[in-house]
Amino acid sequence: MAAHNLGTELDLSWISKVQVNHPAVLRRAQQVQARRTVKKEWQAAWLLKAVTFIDLTTLSGDDTSSNVQRLCYKAKYPIREDLLKALNMHDKDITTAAVCVYPARVCDAVRALKAAGCNIPVASVATGFPAGQTHLKTRLEEIRLAVEDGASEIDVVINRSLVLTGQWEALYDEIRQFRKACGEAHLKTILATGELGSLTNVYKASMIAMMAGSDFIKTSTGKETVNATFPVAIVMLRAIRDFFWKTGNKIGFKPAGGIRSAKDALAWLSLIKEELGDEWLKPELFRIGASTLLSDIERQVLSLTFKIKALAIWYQMRAQFLARLAAVKQGRTAQAAQETKVCISRDTVETGQKGLTSVREAWENGKKHSGMLEGVIINSYESRQPTVCNTLCQNEKSVSQMASHCSCF
Repeated sequence: MAAHNLGTELDLSWISKVQVNHPAVLRRAQQVQARRTVKKEWQAAWLLKAVTFIDLTTLSGDDTSSNVQRLCYKAKYPIREDLLKALNMHDKDITTAAVCVYPARVCDAVRALKAAGCNIPVASVATGFPAGQTHLKTRLEEIRLAVEDGASEIDVVINRSLVLTGQWEALYDEIRQFRKACGEAHLKTILATGELGSLTNVYKASMIAMMAGSDFIKTSTGKETVNATFPVAIVMLRAIRDFFWKTGNKIGFKPAGGIRSAKDALAWLSLIKEELGDEWLKPELFRIGASTLLSDIERQVLSLTFKIKALAIWYQMRAQFLARLAAVKQGRTAQAAQETKVCISRDTVETGQKGLTSVREAWENGKKHSGMLEGVIINSYESRQPTVCNTLCQNEKSVSQMASHCSCF
């Protein structure tokens, strides 16, 4: 993860005159959600990339050591090996970004991951999760114990009453104490935005949390009635952008709660790319808190793998048909027809197989160019002028060729 955010002195002038334009935020959210998502091999590459952003989570009252052990195994092997081999991605060491558990289960998670021989971080919720209504001393001790047990990331919840009553100094002081209690662990501050009353409060709480030293700001606990939504996310992302402009510090963002489908994951990746730019599309600065999302991503990757393979088979069948048709039209012998079929088949099958290899190319081009969005309009903070990328992956073009023609890469 990125270096710690050391925070800044409390400066209420950063938030005192802020008023969020609610209708404008809603329009922006609708605009982003209405756009087309990525397709074909680009979609497969993006879904695999989305896996690396997931904080794989179990926060149930019936959690046991065996549940946590299974969770850790899934974090290390999130996608079936045969699917990764089919997509030529088996050597990329794809894992989730972290596992997230209750403080009492940190030891179980650390033990399971150590036994699996991987260094996936363990994140622990703390500070009276999810309500945050326990005594401050209890909340601080909960952080310390989780860190002692091996948690390297702490997801704390704020006292929402401090936001609702405008006690910004008290909120700043509490989060500063959380930061100190974390020591070398990274601090992710959950705002529980569904309980903050207004988007203006969401912006102000985001700025206070970052000033106090939060390495990430997180939308929700996943237990509220309203969890991660695009309007709330846009406000938080604009706060992150403003904080970056003021201090030069990049703060991470983590939506959580209600993100269950592969389509949801792609939409969130697109939003991050548009609002903050490619630099935030890495696990050090972007996470997705989810417990069921991974299963749907794996189902979609399976479906895409068979579709890409089916395309290759279709090209082969098409080659055979064209060869026979050409032979009939020209009155060729059976041997000549066979030679024609082989010649055409070789070219077209190679074209069809390109779909499988281009998933890897899309992944690698995405890492090289710090982003893999294709088929949407880019409008990043670096340039507010929209750039339209190619809308389809043409079979005769490789992903690298398309990337070179897209100014967003």
